Amino acid sequence: MLDATTTLLRDVGFARLTIDAISERSGVAKATIYRWWNNRSDVAMEALLGQRGPSEPFVHEGSALSNLRTHLTEAAGFLSGPTGRLVAGIVGDAQHDAQIARAFRERFLAQRRTLIMRLLAAAVAEGDVRPDVDHDVLVDLLTGALYYRLLVTGAPLSADVADRALDTVLQGVRPGPAPDAPPSAGPPEHGEHGRAALSDDEWSRVAPLLPAPHPRGGRPQADLRMVLAGIVYRHRTGIAWRDLPRDRFGPWQTVWKWHRHLVEDGTWPRIWASLRSGTEADEV
Repeated sequence: MLDATTTLLRDVGFARLTIDAISERSGVAKATIYRWWNNRSDVAMEALLGQRGPSEPFVHEGSALSNLRTHLTEAAGFLSGPTGRLVAGIVGDAQHDAQIARAFRERFLAQRRTLIMRLLAAAVAEGDVRPDVDHDVLVDLLTGALYYRLLVTGAPLSADVADRALDTVLQGVRPGPAPDAPPSAGPPEHGEHGRAALSDDEWSRVAPLLPAPHPRGGRPQADLRMVLAGIVYRHRTGIAWRDLPRDRFGPWQTVWKWHRHLVEDGTWPRIWASLRSGTEADEV
């Protein structure tokens, strides 16, 4: 029956959706439909929930912001077609039906909002969003741009719109240079890729804090020095991960993955504290 409802919504839209039409298209008696649902909005809500998209925040490898971008672009596609008309119809009915409004907020919006909130928390941990940013307001800004076009202006919705909305918002929430960051170690002194962006003294203090290589193998310590230098450089300057100079630190994806790993196992805060304490000692 829900498949029939979805097909009807695509064919005639929410405005012309009726229980009679659902019954006729699905072959399910009206009495049976009313036994489980109160009205057409209830049935439409059930059909909508079957199309609500990912149930987990991380849908692919990559940073939290990269996954957030995927969620937003998929939401734009979700709202730009027949499903968008369904959402608009339910929102319209919700203006004069508190039960529908509550169901829409609790069963549809809340789940999507929670996913985005979890991605923003991960982006803070990864250093891509300032920790002082109000996440509730940020979610409103990101999703509100899509729903404003759907419900108010009728302007086109697309992945490009979601991309531009995210990029615009991120300009205001990315971290700037860390105020307590140790001074730059200057240009590389020992070989290619800027491995000496960490001084020998700094490296000697933080290398013992790094996790031991996997017994089956792992990145050579020289490469870990390069990777860690990239993490420190990014933390010091506040640039986006993808803007890390490849010739000094290697692929940004490798640096980001190591940063995420070090954050998750609690190693990164100890490394950063060690670098800071060394800088403060030098200033005494």
